[in-house]
Amino acid sequence: MICSSQAGCSCSTTCKSRAWLPRCRGSAAAGGRGDPQLSTREEALIADIAALDEAYENGELEEEDYQNRREALKNALRQRMSR
Repeated sequence: MICSSQAGCSCSTTCKSRAWLPRCRGSAAAGGRGDPQLSTREEALIADIAALDEAYENGELEEEDYQNRREALKNALRQRMSR
């Protein structure tokens, strides 16, 4: 997915802000059709990572828990996308 935001976000799983969601071209989160190459589950994993990032930024998670959960979500996304 390529982000059209001015911030230069690549909308990858390394994005640490949920702010990119509404600006992503074609993103289902933006009300678009979604990326035709991403499954619903893959889009859900990306949204879960963004929500986790937001929770961490808001002080709702300890860093170790955040890092472990984020890594698990990223691994799940990598596995799905390598198929």
